[in-house]
Amino acid sequence: MNSIYRDKSTPFFAENAKRAELHRLIFNMSIIKYLFEDEYDQIIKSGDIVSYLYDCESHLISKHLLSDIKRTYHDESEEILKQIKIKFYHLFLFQRLEGEEYLQEIITQTEQRLKRLDSSIPLTSQESTIKEIVVFLDAIKRKRRNANFRITRRRLKKVYQVILLLLNEEKLQLNDILDLIDDKFISIDLLVIEPSFLKDLLMELKVKPLLFTNESERTALSYKISKLEEDIIHYFKGDINLIINTSEAMLQVQYPNSNELEFVKSLFDLNNYLDDITLLERDEDEEIDEFDWFKKNTEILLDVSQVQEVKPKTLKAIDYCRNRVNLLLNMLAYHKDLFNYWSQGNLKNVYEIKPKYLTTQNEVTKAISSIYKEVISQDLVDKDLSELYEYFYLTVIQVSKGESFPKSTIDMINLIYEELDNHYVVNMYEERYWRNCGLLIEKISSLD
Repeated sequence: MNSIYRDKSTPFFAENAKRAELHRLIFNMSIIKYLFEDEYDQIIKSGDIVSYLYDCESHLISKHLLSDIKRTYHDESEEILKQIKIKFYHLFLFQRLEGEEYLQEIITQTEQRLKRLDSSIPLTSQESTIKEIVVFLDAIKRKRRNANFRITRRRLKKVYQVILLLLNEEKLQLNDILDLIDDKFISIDLLVIEPSFLKDLLMELKVKPLLFTNESERTALSYKISKLEEDIIHYFKGDINLIINTSEAMLQVQYPNSNELEFVKSLFDLNNYLDDITLLERDEDEEIDEFDWFKKNTEILLDVSQVQEVKPKTLKAIDYCRNRVNLLLNMLAYHKDLFNYWSQGNLKNVYEIKPKYLTTQNEVTKAISSIYKEVISQDLVDKDLSELYEYFYLTVIQVSKGESFPKSTIDMINLIYEELDNHYVVNMYEERYWRNCGLLIEKISSLD
C-alpha cells in the first residue's frame, strides 16, 4: 500500500488517497476487472468511467460498486470527494495505477470466503453487503468442480439465508436479487442446486406488499421476472432434447428434425414445440393449464406402456427425465408465483415517492398537488416541517430540470413556497437550501 500512497502527480496525492479510501476503490475496480470482464472492457473502450455509467446495463455495477460516483450530491464537499474518486478510478484504469496486491487479495479471499462458508457460524447482515455476496457466490462457482454436491449446496444455502435476511431488514430489494440472477452470479444452475431459495424468497416477499415508485420501475421489474422464465427454459433445453431422444430410443421412432427449440422462451412456447411432436391438439374453447399440458406432453413421450419391453439403460434415462420434468415444473411454478406477486404490486402514494424517482411531468404534478393539499388544508403552526421543506425543495429541482409546466402548476408552487416561507423557522431547514429553492422558483416562473 505504501507504494500506492506515494506522491505521484500532486503533493496532495497521499492525502486524497486516504480521504477517498483508495483501497476500497481499487478493490471495487478489481472486482469489476476479474468478475465483470465484458463490462471492464467496455469501461476501457469508453475512455471515461462516468460516461460508461450512463449506458451501464449491469445494475450491480451502477447501483452498488460505482454508485458513489454516479449520484449527484447537493453538498459541495461530497461532490469534491466524488471528483477525487473519479480521478483515482481513471488513474487505475488508464494510467495503470496497479493494485496487484488487491488482485492477490481477491484470490486469497476466495479461500477465506469458503472457510467462512464452511464454518458453523451463520453469516450476519452486518458482514454481508451486496459486494460481499458477489464475492461469496464467485468463490462458490470457482471451487464448485473441486467440491462435492453436498458441500456446494451447504455453502449456497448459507449465502441464500443471508440474502433473505438482508431482504427482511430492507437492506436488499427484490430488484437487487433479480440483478444477481440477471448478472449470472446466482445462475440457474445454482438455483437448481438449492431450488428452495425461490420458495423461501416468495414467503419473505409476501410478508409485505410490493410498492413501485413509478411505472418505469414496475416495467423494469416485469422484464427481469419474464427474463427469469426465459433463463429457466434455456437451462432445461438439454433435458428436453434428452426426453425426445429417450422417447425415440424407447419407441424406435424418428421424430421430425426441428431447430424451433432454439426459439422457445416460455412454457407456452415449449408446449407448442412439443405439440408438434406428440400431435396433441388444443381445444380453442377450453382454457388450458400450461403446467398440466406440459405434463401430458412429456407423459406421452415417456409412456412405457406403449412398448412390451424397455431396456435397462432406457429405463434409467426415463427415470432421470421424469425427475427433471418435476424440477423444471417446480422452478416454473416459483416463477409464476413471483410474477403473480409482481402483478399485485401498487404504486406508492405520491408523497411517499422520493422526488428523484418522479420521472414524468404527470408524476411531478401529482407530487406538487399532494404538497399543496397538505400545506393548505392544515394549520402549520408549531409543527416540524423539516421533511416537508426538503421534499418540496427536491421536487422543485425536478421541475427546474424538466419540460415547461402549466401555469396552474407554477402558481401552485409559488403558493406553497409563500405559505412555507411564512412558517419558516431558522434551523428547521438549512436556510441556504431554502433560499436557493426560492431562486429556482423565480427562474421557473420567468420561463412560464
